[in-house]
Parts: sequence; structure tokens; C-alpha cells
Amino acid sequence: DSAGGQWALAIDARDGAVRLTLYGEEFTGGSFRGGVLRQDVLLGGTRYAVRGEYRQGRIEGGWREDGGGTFSCARPEERWRTAETLIPLYQTKAGYGTEAVAGAKIAGRVWRNPSSVLALDREALRDAAGR
Repeated sequence: DSAGGQWALAIDARDGAVRLTLYGEEFTGGSFRGGVLRQDVLLGGTRYAVRGEYRQGRIEGGWREDGGGTFSCARPEERWRTAETLIPLYQTKAGYGTEAVAGAKIAGRVWRNPSSVLALDREALRDAAGR
């Protein structure tokens, strides 16, 4: 922000509910809908009307009260999303799998199996078959 303060903003993807953490205090009750952030904050006896808009991967905006100011924030880097250990999960008419086959659609990404050997418990298989 323009004052160099530290704060955190969490937006619930399901309903756009907002949780703003500012100077160690948590504020809820705001909203994020249609790319527009709205949050009213009462801090130190002053009410701040925080407004922002999502543009090009960032939320940029400002507040009006107490001299006003601006802020800009982006999602923290999440290296796991691009990890080489994630592979595509394909959906076919027969189900899901990690092998690309004709007509398969990517349903998401999953962690690569770290084991090169599939160990089976022969006793469990026999018990399941009722033998």
C-alpha cells in the first residue's frame, strides 16, 4: 500500500466473502463480486471504506477516510501449482487416469506417484475374495 503497511486479504471462492487482516486485526463482512472488492473497516475509531477492482491478476484500489490512500495486491506465489511432480488427470468414458488416450479431457492435476513399484498385499486380496 502507499503507506508501506502489511496486510492480508482472503477471498472465499464459493461466495465471495472477504476476510481482511490489517495490523493484526481481522475484519469480515465485505464482499468480492464481479471483480469488485468492498470492505468497511473500523480501526482506531475511524471507519475506512476500502474499495478495489480486479485487473490483470491484481486487486488495485484505495480507501477514502483519514487522508485516503491506495493499495495493490496479488496472490502469493504458489510454486506447487507448477511443480513437475503434478501431472494431468484425464477423464474418459471409462473413468479417470493419468494416461492420455483419444477423447480424454483433462479434469485437473494430481501428484505423480513417487513409487515405481506397486506393492500389493496378497493376504488382503485373498481376504477380499473370501478365500
